[in-house]
Amino acid sequence: MQAQELLTPRQMVELAEQTAVKVVEKMSGQPALLDQCQLAERLGVSQSSIKRLSESGAIPKTKVGRLVRYDLSDVLRALREP
Repeated sequence: MQAQELLTPRQMVELAEQTAVKVVEKMSGQPALLDQCQLAERLGVSQSSIKRLSESGAIPKTKVGRLVRYDLSDVLRALREP
């Protein structure tokens, strides 16, 4: 009998986030692009924090015309990087 690998709490959260993004993308047929308010709500931070992170280049953004949108999977990946 082989020992099973258990996930750490952080790995479980990451897996849940990745799964949620994939479900949204499948249901909508497009990447999960969020506005500043939506991203702030998802991450549990203020909109000013999102603006600051975006302007400093810490998180990637996409311009759609005059609008700024954020790909949730790209933002989560950027925030995990040291």
